[in-house]
Amino acid sequence: MRILFSAGLFFVVITGYSQKYRPNLLIPYRINKLWGYSDTSGNIKIKQVYDSTCFFEYDTHAKVYLDKHQSYIDPTGKLLLPLFEAVSYLRRKTYIISNHNLYGIYYDDKVSVPVEYDEFIPAKNFPPYKEVPDKIVGLKDNQYYMIGFTNNEVVNTGY
Repeated sequence: MRILFSAGLFFVVITGYSQKYRPNLLIPYRINKLWGYSDTSGNIKIKQVYDSTCFFEYDTHAKVYLDKHQSYIDPTGKLLLPLFEAVSYLRRKTYIISNHNLYGIYYDDKVSVPVEYDEFIPAKNFPPYKEVPDKIVGLKDNQYYMIGFTNNEVVNTGY
């Protein structure tokens, strides 16, 4: 009984806090096997169409899963990029995308770096390029390339 009371009190406190300080907070909900989003009052905001969902990050985007693929949506439910086998948020409007164990970059509403790299390494983790902004190191055919994901620049690093 005490645990049930504590859980109920926690829910009331969190719900009250969310409604006051984060009125646009969307929470995943499930009906049968599909997931969607509701507000903190339980009003459905995004219909349940996904196999799985994540919470919204910074109230701007949430990762969703559909038919063994992934994407991100905005708070209106609009897909921010097409579905891929795997997607990782890198930074504002920039995603690492993957199909068939190869990787690319989706930036500013388009594929800016083709899905043809075996691996990506953040430039800050690649010793010669620790302080290089807006770049990532890609491995393709046993060669490392410095890739500018904002301008599509690809340079062989010589390694």
